[in-house]
This record gives sequence, structure tokens and C-alpha cells, in this order.
Amino acid sequence: VFEPLVGRFVRPLVVLMYYVSYHAFGLAPWPYHLATLIPHFINAWLVYLVARRLAGPGVDLWAFLSGLLFLVFAGHSEAVSWPAGIADPILTVCLLTAFLCYLRALEPGASALWLGGMCAAVVVGSLAKELWVVFPGLLAAHIVSFGMLADRPARRRALIALAVTCTLVASYL
Repeated sequence: VFEPLVGRFVRPLVVLMYYVSYHAFGLAPWPYHLATLIPHFINAWLVYLVARRLAGPGVDLWAFLSGLLFLVFAGHSEAVSWPAGIADPILTVCLLTAFLCYLRALEPGASALWLGGMCAAVVVGSLAKELWVVFPGLLAAHIVSFGMLADRPARRRALIALAVTCTLVASYL
């Protein structure tokens, strides 16, 4: 699974999906399509959860509409309808999960295990597609945009998360 695809991409989770689908179902196309649809549905649900957490209580309708928009957005059609594009839905599951864990870690009295979950999801994402390296930028944008620098306990955890993910990117590169 660690052989480069097209001579340059190392995407073990993508190769694993192909391997499992081929050995379980042969060349029947439906398992490959199902394997891309399932992460897409999970991503829509994760978008809903992230939107709820970012916006606060009382905005369930808007969070639901965010997840629904993600689900039906035409720009996702290539990654979802074409089994060779499975790297994008898998990576999105990993990064949305990591971001959700990060948001949970910032809550008062939250366990440090949420930061561990964030790191685990980022590491799994690194096995899906190279684009995972943008995750520290997402954290930095959240820290600046949502005023994480004002709240001392949240600032500490946010900066730890940023430092850890930057270290992971530096190690990867």
C-alpha cells in the first residue's frame, strides 16, 4: 500500500480501499462507488457538527443547512462519483474529525485526549492525500478569527494544537 501511485503519490488509504474492494467484490463497480459515497455522507454530518459547535446553541437549522449544502454541492461531484477521487472524501473525513476534536479540546474542562484525537485524525489524514498539510493553517485561521488569543486556557490548548500540527507538517516535509 505504500507504493507510489503514478510514480509520485503515496496514498495508502486509497490503495487499501482499492485492495479491499477488489478482493471482496472483484471488478463490480458498485462497491467502489459505495466506498466513495459513505465518506461523503459522513462528511456532511461532520460539517453539521462543526457548524453547530462554531455557531453555538440555537442554530441547529443553519448547521443542518450547512451539512445539506455540503452534501448536494455540485463541486463535489467528481470526487464522489468517480472512485479514483476517493482521496478527497477520505481526507475530508480525517480533517473534519480532527477539527471537531480540536474544538472539543478548547472547551473548559475538556480532556487532553481530544488533542490526542486531533493528532490521530491528522496522522490518518496524511495517509489519504498530501493536502492534509493545510490543517495548521485552518487552526491558525480559527485562532485569529474566533479570538482564541483572549481566553487563556483555550489559547494554551489552541497554540499547543497549532505547534503539534506544524511539527507534524515539518516532519512530513
